Amino acid sequence: MREDLFVDSIDMSMIIGDLEDEFEITITDDEFANVVTVNDIVENLRARGLSDYRSIIYSV
Repeated sequence: MREDLFVDSIDMSMIIGDLEDEFEITITDDEFANVVTVNDIVENLRARGLSDYRSIIYSV
């Protein structure tokens, strides 16, 4: 995310909050500490077994 969209820590917190709301999950800071690209988020969601993430990613 930081490389793809040039987001700062506040933006990242908002994105994580939106993902938590959308997927009804809890994301710890540690889980997303190494997120740098949108693909990192996709891989993190896949690892959780979530598959309905495409509509979110394509709306960014």
